Amino acid sequence: MKFLFLSTFLLMAQAPLALGQRKLVKEGLDLFIDIPELRQRKDQCLRAIEKDDTISLPDCLIKGTEDGKLGPITPAVREKMIQALEAKARDDESSPEYEALELIRTQKKMDPAIKKLGEFYFKKLNESLYGKHDAEKKLYVSHSAFYEIYKSQVSKNLIESLSSYCIEAERSKAFILSQDKAKRMSVRKKSIKQLKKIEGEGADAVSAGYKDWEVCMQAIQNICHRTIYKHKKAKLVINYSSTLTLDEKYNVEEADYNYSRIRACSVVGYLKIARQTILKITEIQRLINYVDGDPSKGRKDPVNWFKNLIGKDDFKSTGKTYDELTSMTSGELAKSGFLEEDKKILKRITEDCLKNSNMQACREFLNEEVDEQYKLAAEYALKLEAMMEKIEKMKPDKLKKFLQEQGYEDKRIQELEKFAEELKTEVIERFRAEKELLITQLWEEIRAKTLAKTDDDEKIKSKIKKIAEELSGRGEEFIQLVHYNNIISGYLTVSGRPGDKGKVRNVQSIFRELNDSAYGQEIEGFDDLGGQKRLEEIKKELAQAGIVHLEEKREVEGLSIKALNKAVLNYQVEKLDEKPVKGWDTIDQDEIASN
Repeated sequence: MKFLFLSTFLLMAQAPLALGQRKLVKEGLDLFIDIPELRQRKDQCLRAIEKDDTISLPDCLIKGTEDGKLGPITPAVREKMIQALEAKARDDESSPEYEALELIRTQKKMDPAIKKLGEFYFKKLNESLYGKHDAEKKLYVSHSAFYEIYKSQVSKNLIESLSSYCIEAERSKAFILSQDKAKRMSVRKKSIKQLKKIEGEGADAVSAGYKDWEVCMQAIQNICHRTIYKHKKAKLVINYSSTLTLDEKYNVEEADYNYSRIRACSVVGYLKIARQTILKITEIQRLINYVDGDPSKGRKDPVNWFKNLIGKDDFKSTGKTYDELTSMTSGELAKSGFLEEDKKILKRITEDCLKNSNMQACREFLNEEVDEQYKLAAEYALKLEAMMEKIEKMKPDKLKKFLQEQGYEDKRIQELEKFAEELKTEVIERFRAEKELLITQLWEEIRAKTLAKTDDDEKIKSKIKKIAEELSGRGEEFIQLVHYNNIISGYLTVSGRPGDKGKVRNVQSIFRELNDSAYGQEIEGFDDLGGQKRLEEIKKELAQAGIVHLEEKREVEGLSIKALNKAVLNYQVEKLDEKPVKGWDTIDQDEIASN
């Protein structure tokens, strides 16, 4: 399982449609395959794959075949690819020119277990927003509230995506994951147990687990981009910069490092898409009060759309916060029906398919839309290749736009422009590192879960066995991740309500989880990691450190783009004129850089 986080089935990190805006992503658009030379290359590559299924379609499209019958893409065709990108950018002016908004989905059918959990979540959200159907008084939700809920969910998904990596990473291993699943599961349990140990007091009190998470989340993009690793024979010597407060050297198995890069780049790719989503939501929130969403036309007359609705109150009158609405405890996950449905899926695979050798049952777990999946892989590979070419040819004025699209403020861009050449070099190197890995990962994912024309029964069984291995223990992994992430999130410094002095911590996330945790229940086949006793011990440790559950509910702000850019997706050139980042904040990283 590549990585787990709730965005898979909750409010996906896709930007919403702005006022008067065209589609952000044109579904089914054959942007590059419509270029005659590329269509011919694709057909040649598919014929080669029919003869040799070890050939990678993306590699063949871009580099040609090893026998030399098909050479690399020519400069003339590359220029046509850039022109296609430019034409798309002109057509979709409101979309980012350099970063994608869309998530790549290789499966159309929704996993029944994920569907069950989605139904549970949306039922909970619906009842919170509008009240239960038998309630005497109904509730209404304003448009602005919907966008706040959306942004809150995407912000949570960002943090959870980081946790999906860090829960399996150890500081003693320089946050490099093991490719061995059993070893990663062992680390998961250690990470959860680390949450119990509280260090410091009052405002400075944090769990030992959070301290490791804080350093891990800064390491993720460096692992993806290979910015702190050097090859040395069969192993890798890792030397972290002082920014990460690790200056030792670590010996890491290359196979583990390669696996970690796949996982790390998956997280980085998701963070970038989510960043664009938050930027788009923020833009809509800014424009929603203007006529036709156009500031030049002036503000709309204030209208209370709900003033004539009898017996209806704004859902905010219930006292619920956006943070509360978009949160899910591990206890809720355990009660959602997900675990039961997950067991049914695994049982069908192991008994109906593998044990009884029912090939028809096996086929149900593979995608049979081969042509569509291969076209997806081809378009994705060609798009990233064209973008690589475009970035390499980027002029100084475009570098400014590139940073603006990532949410950098003009003042900060001016500061970074002092290092324009170094920054451009870094942008190119990073994109190249991500491109190669993400293309390979997508192709391997498609090949592993698609029923190819050349697949015989043994090949099909082999694919199904890998899917079964992926699903084995998935329920427990979800429980672990939600529990871990909810507690980690409680230590984040966030902005409180208007009128609050300074920063506050979202400790309500910790206590929500401790009071409704799956580990306080008895779940068959699960390691409860100390059960209710451990939960009570955490509460005791928190109390001794001066961290208490506030009775008054606080509304907290979501993650800011400035914080994300500075603490997680920052550029190496930024450390040339700044003090090292050692903290994390949702609003202004500078204010807690000394934490």
